[in-house]
Amino acid sequence: MPFELRSSSQVKEAERRRHVAAAAAAASISPTKKRKHRKASLLECLPVELIEKIFLYSLDINLPRASPTLAAALSSERIYRVLILLSFWDDSPRSDDDNDDGQSRAAISRALRPADYVPLEDEERRRLQSAILRCRWCTLDRVRAQLPELMRMTVQKHWFGAGITMDDAQQGALTRFLERKEDVRTFEGTGPNGKTYVLSIDPLVSVSIHCPETGHLKTHRVLSVRTFPDKLLRSGHDDNDIAFLEMLRHACGFSSNFEDASGLDLSFSRDALQKGIHNALVANNARALTTLLKIDEYFTRRRIIARNNAAAAAPGALSSSVDDMLYYSLPAEHFRTAVHKAGHDPTFFQLLLRANAESVPPDDPDITQWAMDLESDSDPTNNTKNNSNNNHAALGRWLLDFMTRLPRDIETARTNPREAAVFYLGAANRNVLMGRRYLEEVLQIGQAGDLPSWMEEVSYDVSIYEP
Repeated sequence: MPFELRSSSQVKEAERRRHVAAAAAAASISPTKKRKHRKASLLECLPVELIEKIFLYSLDINLPRASPTLAAALSSERIYRVLILLSFWDDSPRSDDDNDDGQSRAAISRALRPADYVPLEDEERRRLQSAILRCRWCTLDRVRAQLPELMRMTVQKHWFGAGITMDDAQQGALTRFLERKEDVRTFEGTGPNGKTYVLSIDPLVSVSIHCPETGHLKTHRVLSVRTFPDKLLRSGHDDNDIAFLEMLRHACGFSSNFEDASGLDLSFSRDALQKGIHNALVANNARALTTLLKIDEYFTRRRIIARNNAAAAAPGALSSSVDDMLYYSLPAEHFRTAVHKAGHDPTFFQLLLRANAESVPPDDPDITQWAMDLESDSDPTNNTKNNSNNNHAALGRWLLDFMTRLPRDIETARTNPREAAVFYLGAANRNVLMGRRYLEEVLQIGQAGDLPSWMEEVSYDVSIYEP
């Protein structure tokens, strides 16, 4: 029979099977076949070199994210290189720019190819640097690889660009140094005014120019850091994260007197930083904790000092009491976390003390009990095998006394932290009773000993130069 009559239920079942078969057939078609091809835009059709030019002119980091075609065109090592150079190169105008005969500027422009270089305003560079540091491709290795070029550009701008000339011997020595063939780091030249100038280079970190006749000294940072990225501050802190943070921190330089205001321009999220400190405590990562505490104290103190000075200098400002002043402190919760997570290991608590001992909550029952437990670890026989226990006991006794004294000492310490705090920039203050006791009783350092500032200590030093 050509056909046969079917019941309504059979018809419905046949329909259902057709729909299932159609769906299965559609699913078997590859995505490229069933998706209609999008027509390429005019921008995507341009030669790669022209797309690069447009991107480097706009410096819009979102452009490569607009399409896979643009991403492929702009995801190259030479583009990454130029973006890093542009974002970390400080080309602020100099008072002696008129002495540049054009050769220095030409050398810098060649280093920045394929970009047609135009100096960036400081805020524009800050935004670019912040955007670059958020990119996954902006790694420690890629930034570190550009430090030699940034160092050469810094010498070009501030030495040759200032019109300083060198004799053949000095010029040859500098050339060999920049080519990593020699490790002589001090050079001499003559300025347009006839005076002698001395060029001193801390490899990959800074370039200093000194005029002995006038005493004028200026230091220029090779890597001009304008921000610490949140992702590094609060991340899991693997070795690369810590090394990257240390490189950025070292690049900023240190000044215990805070006379150089350049660091005040550096931006970072203190909330992200405190989250990172908490994560380091929970992970028992002493290296990460040390780096984060150094960043927090140094740059937060700079910020606070600048704001307090500005408030005091404002028209009509009255003498400020401690209640009106900003002061540096750490969240008390960090000390509680150190006690709960580290057990009888006082390492992390002592790192927090070096950053700001006055932030210890003086009436916290958990910290008090922890100090009492440490104190009970003492060995009455003073056996050398139990020296660590005796050190723990000394810390416990010191901490109990410190917490008792803290309420009456804290105002003085906050008003004048450099002179009255137990620790300042990581250094123990021997002129303060509890600072002196910490040195002699806890660290068992003699009367002539000291615990210096830890700001100059670098766990990842890019300045180690291998010619």
